[in-house]
Amino acid sequence: MLRTDIFLESILELIKRNPFRLIQLAIWIIQGRSIAKENVAKLVDVDVEYLPYESTLIEYLREKKALGKRLILATTSHRIWAEKVAHHLRLFDHVIATDSGNSLKGKEKLAAIRNYIGAEKFCYCGGCESRMAVVVAAPMALF
Repeated sequence: MLRTDIFLESILELIKRNPFRLIQLAIWIIQGRSIAKENVAKLVDVDVEYLPYESTLIEYLREKKALGKRLILATTSHRIWAEKVAHHLRLFDHVIATDSGNSLKGKEKLAAIRNYIGAEKFCYCGGCESRMAVVVAAPMALF
């Protein structure tokens, strides 16, 4: 949905503001990726209006929403960023995202989706190998 990684962009902004944060970031990453994402998300406010969205995908999602489809934003990004994006786009009925207790990647993301929708069939839009567990489970996947 985005042509960038919010976590990486936020890390760069954090280090640009204060290079000594790199040491703190290393400690957070050792504690776990979800801890690192949460701490960075609390320190770096992302202006979601100016993110580089995949316009073709956004239009596709708008069409599906107009047809009454339920849309869920399921992302490895931290909940702080995910909810801001969802609020800005006004497309999603629910947000499933990383928080301090979990990192929604691969099988964990699929488990969270299944926990929310049960055995209902779904279409998944995304890309990259870490998402393959979700892609395999989805009857239809778009990249």
